[in-house]
Amino acid sequence: MKKLLFVLFISLFVLFGCNDDEVNSSSNLEESTDSQLSTDIQEDDSEKQTIDEEVEEVKEPTIQEVLEQEGYIVEELQVFPIQKLEVKIGDWRPDVVQYVMDNSISYEFICDPDNLCDYMEIEDTLIQFDDNLKVFGIYHIKDQNGQILNPKSVDTLIDIANEEGRIAGIKQREEAEKLHKEMEEEKKIRIGMTDDEVLKRWGEPKDINKTITEHRIYEQWVYPNYQYLYFEDGILTTIQQ
Repeated sequence: MKKLLFVLFISLFVLFGCNDDEVNSSSNLEESTDSQLSTDIQEDDSEKQTIDEEVEEVKEPTIQEVLEQEGYIVEELQVFPIQKLEVKIGDWRPDVVQYVMDNSISYEFICDPDNLCDYMEIEDTLIQFDDNLKVFGIYHIKDQNGQILNPKSVDTLIDIANEEGRIAGIKQREEAEKLHKEMEEEKKIRIGMTDDEVLKRWGEPKDINKTITEHRIYEQWVYPNYQYLYFEDGILTTIQQ
């Protein structure tokens, strides 16, 4: 009798011990899967950020570059005196405009096709403003003999530079959108894919339920957010979301 009780005790101990190991193993598997999914999401975000940074690094052609390509000399000035006012890099655009208006100084804005007037021509000098309404650059445009030209005499080239810059910006945005779409497309799955192809796109599932018959192997892959994939002999047959 004692021997029988001892054998039963040992059997129960082994049985419950194995169950604990299985629970711990399942818990570890879920934690590992969650960690992998989190890592995959972080990698996707990192790839998108890298694409955005690469697009932002593409330089748009500046007016100076276009003018110099056409054989003109662009001289950058640090200060431009207008009567009693000295215009400097970083000066506030409204202050400059107000001063020339108050003193009846002839000026003209040079605008791009989108009606953004970032350039101002005063007395053969070209003043460039940035998006923060501050003086970004002061220039004299010269011919190959060093003669200062009126910016209006080359305003066609300035228009070309502005248009090229606008087109370059559009192309950059389109390229970024294209790359993002390609990344999203790489993550999509379709009926008929193999289990390896699905793994590459979605990663390891949280759980796999398998049914084996005489002629077929059926699998249900469980993913977060109640997403289920069904396979027949390693081929995706059903997507449930």
